[in-house]
Amino acid sequence: MNFWETIKPPEWFARLMDPAEFLFFALFFGWLWQISRSQNAETKNQAYLRYWMIAMLVLFAIFTPLAYIMTKGFLTIFGVFYLICLTAAFLITIQSRRLVEQSV
Repeated sequence: MNFWETIKPPEWFARLMDPAEFLFFALFFGWLWQISRSQNAETKNQAYLRYWMIAMLVLFAIFTPLAYIMTKGFLTIFGVFYLICLTAAFLITIQSRRLVEQSV
């Protein structure tokens, strides 16, 4: 039995969830950037993380209104950028694993 079968999120919330992924990527990169700063890690890594954090915030700002304006094709465009960001997050996480291990 599915207890959530009758629960449907509001339409505005369902549309917001896709662009919110970019916001959560930005928060993740910001967390890694903060760890890098607190450990005085190399500045190249900090600049790289800062770049991706800002890029994710820009994508969030762009895709949030597009989620409500575009009726067709939104998921295709969003999907392309999402896959790029997901790949970047994966690679950056692997590169930053020593920072995270040292912070624990």
